[in-house]
Amino acid sequence: MKKFILSVAGGCVVGGLLAWAFIIFVPQLPDFLARTFFTPVINAPHNITQNIQNAFSATTDQYIIESVDQAIPQDTKVVYADLGAMKISLYENGTVIEEYPIQSVGREGTAWQTPLGKFDMSYKMENHFSSIGHVYMPFSMHFFGNYFIHGWPYYADGTPVPKGYSGGCIRLNTPDSEHVFDFVDKNTELIVTTSADKILKQGELQYVLTERAPELDSRFLVVDLETGEVVATQGGTEKVAIGSFAKLMTALISLESLNQYQETVLRQDIVNIADVLYALLLGDDDDAGKLLYEHKHKAQYLLDMNTRAKSLGMSATTYTDVNGTSSSTVSTLEDSFRLFQYMNSYKPFMLKALSLDEYEIAGTTYEALHPLRETDGYVAGFADDSNSELATLVSVDIKRVEMEENPEKTFVILVEGSENAKEDTLRLYEWVKGSVEVR
Repeated sequence: MKKFILSVAGGCVVGGLLAWAFIIFVPQLPDFLARTFFTPVINAPHNITQNIQNAFSATTDQYIIESVDQAIPQDTKVVYADLGAMKISLYENGTVIEEYPIQSVGREGTAWQTPLGKFDMSYKMENHFSSIGHVYMPFSMHFFGNYFIHGWPYYADGTPVPKGYSGGCIRLNTPDSEHVFDFVDKNTELIVTTSADKILKQGELQYVLTERAPELDSRFLVVDLETGEVVATQGGTEKVAIGSFAKLMTALISLESLNQYQETVLRQDIVNIADVLYALLLGDDDDAGKLLYEHKHKAQYLLDMNTRAKSLGMSATTYTDVNGTSSSTVSTLEDSFRLFQYMNSYKPFMLKALSLDEYEIAGTTYEALHPLRETDGYVAGFADDSNSELATLVSVDIKRVEMEENPEKTFVILVEGSENAKEDTLRLYEWVKGSVEVR
């Protein structure tokens, strides 16, 4: 009898431990598999490109923040998708071995525009079923979020989808996608670019400063949005806790990986995921960030944020939370500018949202936390509630020396760690208007 009781007790203990392990481990299984087999470690985003070149001798403040290096590696396999030429090329050891036409991509200027940057192909499936489009996608190769390279999709009855824009994936003819599928190995690099609308580098205009930038107690960066030319900086390369600036990447991941029409609950109201974006960006709402974080598997959301940062060349950036409340969520002002430059060229929907003075959720109107609302040159901005961080886009008519026309330029002004970010930003804005010229 004693052995029987001990056996029963032992069985209960073992059973309880197994049940506990099942409850704890199984919900994390998808992310565990992704981190083990498919994706890089969250805390180790590696360097893609950090080419900051001195461009002027007039002042040490001026240089160019380069965009992502799109050079083809010479010692590995690379898939190069040129969305401008609508062509996909397979490179091996720096040499093109095959090229195929791209049939469809996400529509430009929408939330479903195909993301650009550098990615590692994480996994592939011969016939993936899309839970968003409710279609089968033959020879699917995953590269980020809900985005794949795949053959022509079809419905469950075998009917192919009609021609038109994709939901952001890169569509090929099915036989072509099979050839690419056979070429791709785990972590084959993918470069997605567009020759039709590249981010511009230094052009014909050269900046001249009649006065140096004002001395501020905060970190700041003033950059030409189009060319990446820095006209003034203080602490721009310093890696620090970035606070609410993290929400800009949180918003980008929502656009690029979540179904914007899916319903959720915010402030006790039933809303679409798309509505949450406005509360996050215009209301500095931490609950909105948490909602997006919890809507998707938590670790996967952070993994996507870090993967996206790496793909855009934000090599000094690490995200450990979605709202920037953690001191280990760090970046530099120059990395933050890279994100703004990408948004301007390829995600104008986000900048349009940042230009609103108010937004509506479930019939209630809220005022946006905009900086510089009173200035004529204000384009868009993102502010945190504490007024210590502020990111602003301003349009300024710059005086051109010895020329009649004054070109209009858009600058990004980033202020961080300030006692009064709005006041510091206004000082920098007035300095740009009065002391920055081009020739």
